[in-house]
Amino acid sequence: MKQISLSIIVYCSLTGYAFGQNPFWVHLDKKIIRELNAVDRGDARNVEAYFIEHRKRPATKENLGFGWSISNMAVGGGYTSISGTFVYFNDTIVSYSLYSRVPDENKLIRRYTGWLKGTFAIDSSGIKSLDYRKHLLSIPLIGYDGPLKIEDLPVEVFNYMSLHSGTMYGYSGGLNNTLFQNRSNFNKLKQKLTTDIVYLLMYSVNPASRLTAIEYYRKNSQEFDNKDKIDTWIDTVYKEVPMVHTLMGCIGETWNSRLLVEFCSKIEE
Repeated sequence: MKQISLSIIVYCSLTGYAFGQNPFWVHLDKKIIRELNAVDRGDARNVEAYFIEHRKRPATKENLGFGWSISNMAVGGGYTSISGTFVYFNDTIVSYSLYSRVPDENKLIRRYTGWLKGTFAIDSSGIKSLDYRKHLLSIPLIGYDGPLKIEDLPVEVFNYMSLHSGTMYGYSGGLNNTLFQNRSNFNKLKQKLTTDIVYLLMYSVNPASRLTAIEYYRKNSQEFDNKDKIDTWIDTVYKEVPMVHTLMGCIGETWNSRLLVEFCSKIEE
């Protein structure tokens, strides 16, 4: 009888979240947030080490071409988690972004907000991402020789060159066949495009932005001068990232980048 009673007590403790707060989850969340708050966020390697320590294995990097790569990592908790995106150039961390959220439970919101504000800015709309040297992701690749200066660009163009504009190239997908983030952002700046801006976009750190600019060039090549020079650069782009991940309907697929650009170039909008 005593064994049955003890089992009931343990069960109720472990499943307390079904009737209220789960103290084990809260304790775990407090621990990972406290550890993050103690990290020197001005030292990107220390921030990366926080994630690697919890993962117990090195980060997996996705090739972006031209020496750039990206890695997504996360530290899981109970009611919340900490996510990080790190961008590298030749294995040096150039930029990173951190993300988290507060639980949906009203009784926990104030407590978690107090903990998370040690790292994140928080306002009435929620927790803001922490972005370290985000502006460096909008600087063109080495070799850009066009006439435009970064400081003179429309802000929409500047932001579109960054990885924050979405890194999946293609058109649309998912259950609702939704436009990809990168495609949607490109459509919003179309009225600002010139041949010089399109040429600059071909030198974006973001491979999706590079390919979308190439696609635009394929559709409107008659508007451009120096086609031989542009075509040579395009061949280099394809060699740097020969394969890309995309969605066809709800199915993830890997395509040859050149073939996917040619395919998208034939879509009538």
